[in-house]
This record gives sequence, structure tokens and C-alpha cells, in this order.
Amino acid sequence: MNQRKRGNKVNSLYETIRNLEKKVPSLYVQNSQIDKPSLSIDKPLIDVLETKVHDERVSFYLDGIHIVTYCQGFICHIGKVIDIDEDLKGRLFFNSDFFKQFDVPKTLETSSDMRNIAKTFFEINKKNYVMLTQYLAPYSSSSEHCHTLDEIIIQLAGRSFLEMRPMKNDMERKVIELNPGDIYEISLNNLHQIYTYDRASITIPIKQTINGKKDHIYPSKSKERLSSELDALIRIPHYNSGNEILSALEEYKNHLNDDERKNFKKLIEIRVSNEKNPNIRRILEEFKNYSQTIPHFSSLV
Repeated sequence: MNQRKRGNKVNSLYETIRNLEKKVPSLYVQNSQIDKPSLSIDKPLIDVLETKVHDERVSFYLDGIHIVTYCQGFICHIGKVIDIDEDLKGRLFFNSDFFKQFDVPKTLETSSDMRNIAKTFFEINKKNYVMLTQYLAPYSSSSEHCHTLDEIIIQLAGRSFLEMRPMKNDMERKVIELNPGDIYEISLNNLHQIYTYDRASITIPIKQTINGKKDHIYPSKSKERLSSELDALIRIPHYNSGNEILSALEEYKNHLNDDERKNFKKLIEIRVSNEKNPNIRRILEEFKNYSQTIPHFSSLV
């Protein structure tokens, strides 16, 4: 077979697969000035999002356009393929006409455990949006934050839990379990974070963006919430030693911002004075005095 015929055959296969995957039509045009997909839809965004689940294969579509598939095997695909060789093994098959950035580093302002596998900016009806594909290992969490605009979460693989709290009262708590194929819309002004237990997770958040403004808000926890979470932390059953409680307190403190740490320190001081359980009181006293570097206290129970 000569070079020209071979080239025609490859091009034919390429176009066939592109048509099957419903690549973004505007990006068929070879134009270096096109830097992000642009779509027009006649429905709300949430109504044109679709997932298809087949055994261990989950695909996500936007207005009929294939965006990304998670699969434990291999599928015929032209685009970007990324292997997930962690707790959740498989492959991600990306529409690389849509997703533009891969292995995106986290911003320094967040304590999130999320790994940003892919990211893209796009337009719908001339409004700007951002979409990510994120991996979260078992027993991990994203940072807690909120937005002034709605956000949509798609669960592509694994399992995660979405915790939400209204900004006006962060003592109210709602948890949604997300399984492969689930799509959930988070209303604006709701604090939220994603966390996992024994299974890893791959999620796709989609959010409208605002020109010249970073729409990620990280408000401090209320004193009431800090007190409630301290209660829960020191009363958790099945601690094997006081050393484990000290480690749990230190880990919790490390995820607090500066204002929260100041209030948490005051709470510890109050608890030391008021705690009736002598063992707990000793542990809190040690934490108050040595919270920066926790030594091994074999005598604590």
C-alpha cells in the first residue's frame, strides 16, 4: 500500500471515530486562535448533561458530545488517554478537542487532597465555564469552600460523599452519596466539600466563571461548629491510646486557617478548665502545651 492510500485510510478511521465520539464541531476547524470550545444550547446546562453506565465503563456527555469515559479496559478512541494506576485502576479517555490542560497543579491557597487530572475552559451561550476531572484517594477530602454561582458535580468512577452546609448556618449539615453516573447540582452560597472513605473517586465539577474574579470562597468555621467538631473528635470510640487522640487533634488543627486556629486554641483552653474526665483533661493539657510537636506519651490512655 503506497503512502497516500495509507494516509487516506488513517484519515478515514480518524474521522469515523471522531464522528462516533461527537467531537466539538467548532474545533474541526484548524485555527490556532480557537483556544476553547464554544457551544450553543437551548436548555439549562443541567438538562444537557448525561452519563451512560455500562458495567465498569462510565461515559459523560455534554449536549450529546462525548467528553470523557472511564473504563477498566480499552476502547477505540482518538484523543488523550490517561492511565489511573492508583487505588482506582483504569483509564480515562478524554475528548482532547474539549479538555485542554492535563496534570494541573493545585493552587497554594487550598488544602485539598484532590489531584487535578484535567481542566478546560469553555463557553456556553457566550458565558464562561470551567470543567475539571479530579481524582481523590481513599480517606481523603477536598477543601471546604463555596461559590456565588451554581456548581454541578458528576461522579465518573468510584464513590464519594458530598457534604453541604448553608453559609448562614454551618451547623446544618447534609451529606449526599455519589456513585458512578450520578449528577448533582449544588446551589449557590452552600459550603461544600467532597470526601471518600475506603474507595477512591473520580469526579467532574462544572462551574460558571466570572471574568476578573475568583469565585472560590473559604469562610472560617463558626465557633459553634469548631466546638461541636472538637466534641466529636475527642469522643470518637475505639481510640487505643491518648497518643491517637493527640494525633487526631493535631491533624484537625493543621486543616484550619489562622482565624480558626486562634478560636480552636481558646476552645482547648476552656475544655482543659471544664473537662471532668481526668484522662481527657490530661490529653487536652498536653495538646495545648505541645501542639506544634507531639511527643510520644505512652502513659496516656
